[in-house]
Amino acid sequence: MAVNVEKKLISILKNSSFSMQLDESTIEDNNALLMANVNYFEENTLRGKMLLAINPITDARRLSTFNTVKSYFTRNNIPMNNIVAYASDGAQSMINDVNLQLQGANKTLIRSQSILSLFIDQLELLHCNLLKREFHQFPKLSSIKDDVIPEDIDRFSSHLNELKLDMEKRFEDILKLKVYDWMKNPSTTNTEEADTTYQKKLLEIRYDEESKHKFESSGYENL
Repeated sequence: MAVNVEKKLISILKNSSFSMQLDESTIEDNNALLMANVNYFEENTLRGKMLLAINPITDARRLSTFNTVKSYFTRNNIPMNNIVAYASDGAQSMINDVNLQLQGANKTLIRSQSILSLFIDQLELLHCNLLKREFHQFPKLSSIKDDVIPEDIDRFSSHLNELKLDMEKRFEDILKLKVYDWMKNPSTTNTEEADTTYQKKLLEIRYDEESKHKFESSGYENL
């Protein structure tokens, strides 16, 4: 990463909440490489960037990753408390998935609401499973489950809950959007049940065979 780009990213992370995904791989000569990607909000846009790609500190295996990240954060004055979610073991970050799904010229508010609602429900599911010490969805924790103490569970579950609350607040307008049946499938909706403001237009859509075919084959996002 170019020095000026890294400095700008570090400056953002010092004052922002973010999620982090860690991946460990082996390069030539069996040397380990630790890569960290972060996701954060900038001007109400979810962004993702690589933060570091370095050789991890050599120590007890399960401490190596933590101490490498902690050393980097300490050196650059990034508060560890700014991390609101963490993924590792090569698992694709859920936030990365959401970011990619929300992008695209044809994305609608209806589709965005579905994506965000699913993500928030997944966070709640993870939160509940973590409290029950169900680690199937947490490979890193599962590998050291016998060493996980109640304080760890409280801290991790708190991060998940904070992320959920942050998403609910940040996207409140979209999540509370009232979606009517005629918005999702205007060609088959009972026109009489729709708002009178839209009844005439809905009739036109019902008898527009070209638009109906396009909707059935591509969905409302491409109308």
